[in-house]
Amino acid sequence: MSASASVIESPLRAPSLRRWLAAMLYEAMILFGVIFLAAYLFSTLSQSATASCSTTG
Repeated sequence: MSASASVIESPLRAPSLRRWLAAMLYEAMILFGVIFLAAYLFSTLSQSATASCSTTG
């Protein structure tokens, strides 16, 4: 008999609302960071400028 077979598995339960919201906030922060980093790298590497920074005027 293996060691994993002797462990009694408990039934899975849904997380509480507080824990679920905390996980969603954590995921949103990570997603925001990844998108921000990608946008920053894109704008830096492509040397894009905004319309307010025009050098013609």
